[in-house]
Amino acid sequence: MSWFKKGNLLIQANLLGSNSKGKYALNLSSNFRKIDFNSDLIGTNGNTDSSINGFLNNSNYTQKNIYLNGNYKFQLKRFRITPALTVSSLHQNLSDKVSAKTKDTSNILIEPNFSVDYKLNNYSALLISTSIKQKPFTEDYFIENPVYISNRIIKTNEIKLQIQQSKIVGLFYLINNLYKQFQLNIGANYSENKGNYFSNLFIQQNSTKSVYFFLPEKNKLFSFNFMIEKYIPFLQGTLRYRNDFSRQLYKNIVNNSSLRNNTSESLSNVFFLKTALDGKINFENTIQHKILKTKTEGGSKFTNQSIINNFEIVIRPKKQIFLLFSADYFLPNINKNKQSYLFFDTDVTYQTKNKIYDFRFKARNITNNKTLNQFDINDYSTNNFQTNLLPRHLMLSVSRNF
Repeated sequence: MSWFKKGNLLIQANLLGSNSKGKYALNLSSNFRKIDFNSDLIGTNGNTDSSINGFLNNSNYTQKNIYLNGNYKFQLKRFRITPALTVSSLHQNLSDKVSAKTKDTSNILIEPNFSVDYKLNNYSALLISTSIKQKPFTEDYFIENPVYISNRIIKTNEIKLQIQQSKIVGLFYLINNLYKQFQLNIGANYSENKGNYFSNLFIQQNSTKSVYFFLPEKNKLFSFNFMIEKYIPFLQGTLRYRNDFSRQLYKNIVNNSSLRNNTSESLSNVFFLKTALDGKINFENTIQHKILKTKTEGGSKFTNQSIINNFEIVIRPKKQIFLLFSADYFLPNINKNKQSYLFFDTDVTYQTKNKIYDFRFKARNITNNKTLNQFDINDYSTNNFQTNLLPRHLMLSVSRNF
């Protein structure tokens, strides 16, 4: 069993102003957080319940933060420039009543931020931003003795009240042409985090134990986003394509190995079409293809591909009647193409002419699927999760508007 209580007190004072060259803002804040956590593992011996040694936690964590933030926005021809700076004083205290240990740290954190927006013309712009952020870790890493997360996973930590520093750079190109009903977004982000909690995994047949510990190592993340949208007159519909790619470099330890270098990649392609016909019937379709890859240097490589397709027909025969028919196809693993799912749903709504009563009929899971399998991968395994679904069911509702 576990029990926790969180309290937060925030006091802010803001000053906003402007002059002939730009606008400025100052923010002075004080934030106080307090978190109490208790957990215990109870075992049964005959008719007697008792605590199992080593699984008791009783801790109190407090965080006091006073920070001053200022930013100034000004225009320089086609450039809109925004420099900002945050200076804060952070104090952390962790008291463990089981071990009678106390950890206490104080830090001065400086976080600069700089962004530039260059207006190319009336409908396009180029944006560049860079920042340094510093923050403490969440209370998830401040639990010293083991805790059961599920019937298999045990988690514990080697606690250090450290600060994580992040360097972030972003570049974006935007077009939003309403006259031509055209939109284009291209963006790239790079972030580097220094100082992380790493997991040492102990994998056994019936359990997996994760021991998290702090190292002043770095992990890196690069992401790229592309989106293009255009209204097609002869189709009387909107066509959109979106591509999202991310690549993460990180480290961990498995079964007391040396520090392993891992790479994780994610690629998602989404095609979307929605019609706006003058008639009583319209269509909408979204298809997504997703690829997940993980690789360990000199070790294993895992890959999973999935496909999801959502199709909808919207029918409005009369002003008071609305019908929606949807079909969803899900293939969680292309390599196991026999394990696919097809869902049909229906939604019918009728509103009286005086708009007082609404009648609604729903039919869900018409194909009566029993379970849903989903795949997840990491640098040491491929996991198959099975979820039990509600059987085929119908719902009828009536509502009155006042």
